[in-house]
Amino acid sequence: MRGLRGAAGVAFGAERAAAVTAVAGAPGPGARPGTRPGTGPLAALGPAALPGANLLLAPAAGSAARPLAGAATPAPGPGPDADADPDSAAVGTGPGPVAARGNAPAPSTLDALDRTFRQLSGLQARVDALSAQASALRAQAGQLAAKAAWQRVRRELMGDAMARLAGYQYADGPLAGLTDLLTGRGGAQRLADRQSAEYQARHAYTVAYQEARRVAALRAAQAARAAAAATAAERRRDAVAASRPALTARRDALLAGIAARFGDGSAASGLLRALPGRAAGPDLQPDGKALRAVLFALAHIGTPYVWGGTSPSGYDCSGLTSQAWAAAGVRIPRTSQAQFAGLPRVPAGQPLRPGDLVVYFPGATHVGMYIGDGLVVHAPRPGTVVRVTTLDRMPSPGVVRPRY
Repeated sequence: MRGLRGAAGVAFGAERAAAVTAVAGAPGPGARPGTRPGTGPLAALGPAALPGANLLLAPAAGSAARPLAGAATPAPGPGPDADADPDSAAVGTGPGPVAARGNAPAPSTLDALDRTFRQLSGLQARVDALSAQASALRAQAGQLAAKAAWQRVRRELMGDAMARLAGYQYADGPLAGLTDLLTGRGGAQRLADRQSAEYQARHAYTVAYQEARRVAALRAAQAARAAAAATAAERRRDAVAASRPALTARRDALLAGIAARFGDGSAASGLLRALPGRAAGPDLQPDGKALRAVLFALAHIGTPYVWGGTSPSGYDCSGLTSQAWAAAGVRIPRTSQAQFAGLPRVPAGQPLRPGDLVVYFPGATHVGMYIGDGLVVHAPRPGTVVRVTTLDRMPSPGVVRPRY
């Protein structure tokens, strides 16, 4: 009997040790291969998940508290952000280990990216201006053509009126007036008045007919010149746009190189240009402020994640985004939740623009900055550095764009 009790005690002790190990987050006996510390089914629940487990973790009376091997350090409470772990999609708060500073893109790479983005933005501005000019000229040509058409109608109306007047004069013209004069049914004044009225009408119709013909020809010529100018503007626009594929390819290659060297590996399967539920399409070109914010964030790749950090010595997720926009001269809210709540949303049907802030997780507990081509730069979590990931790496409730 004593042997049975001893065996039961050993078994119970083993079970309690396994439970404590599971609560602490370290792999316990019988754990599946590949299970990482801190990812057990009870790790997120804490010691209170098992009855009596808090007693196993509590220090003896009069002794100093010592964490068990593999136990996670408890967070001291809510902080600036509840940053996300894109590897496990777990959310936690509080400070943690600080990674060593990593490498950053070479200044020459960022200069080339800056130059390419600016060339693309300038090209797009010229294309838009020439497109607007061509559209205005097309509209002007259409209006002039309509005016020419109306003058042609007016000319035909005057011609018909002249024909009717001529027919009237033929049927009841000057001879009828002379007959009235000879028979005494009229007088010289009546004949003169009638002839004067006929002359004035014929003259008025003739002048109106000639004016309508002249204006119709003038408006038609103006419409043709406007249409030719519109065609010339469209050709210039197409000539300017012809250099866009090469510039776009250069930008894509620079961003892909940054993602390959300073990313988390998620871009290896290809870049995505849209989040689930958002319309896909080419990115908008960033303006000067948005580009400065993007280059600031990219220049701080390799900076350690520091909980609550807002300086080059360390950033948390919203510390990076808020400081990047501050460097561009735009003040935005400090935390990811405040950024999501306080900045204008980008509708799902609109394309993204580098510099937009992509918010992650239902509670807006993480945020990164969109840099184009389906890529985001962000400060992931304690123990990591600022790096690049893909747009759809984590679930996103929406995208916001600072207003200025």
